[in-house]
Amino acid sequence: MWNRRNSLEFTLIQTVPVAEKFYGDELKWFSVRDEKFQGFHGTGEEMLRGFTGKSFDLDIENYTYIVTIGHELESLKFSLSAIKNTFPPKQFVGIITPKEERADLIYIYRIKKMDIDYDYHDPSGFVTFV
Repeated sequence: MWNRRNSLEFTLIQTVPVAEKFYGDELKWFSVRDEKFQGFHGTGEEMLRGFTGKSFDLDIENYTYIVTIGHELESLKFSLSAIKNTFPPKQFVGIITPKEERADLIYIYRIKKMDIDYDYHDPSGFVTFV
């Protein structure tokens, strides 16, 4: 049960050209979510603005957004065994499968509202390309 990977439904809502260079190959994705979840990078809105040079009107009260950098998302999962060491432990580490093909685009996807993000200690962890 703890290791089972649960799939998440996602909807592509927008693609945007990259305004800033990638942070290297380490960071592949991040989330934009409700401020009550306050992750390592806040809500993620500033990161999105930094990559695109734009502000977005995202409904973070009702949804979480997954932002992939340069790669289209193929699948998104989470597992009870991959929860960050927060107190209380509640933030899931996302397990993503992006497409190998790279583009100078930011992909913004909408998912159900939840506290999920990449692993800050290993940004390339839990990422497998297809």
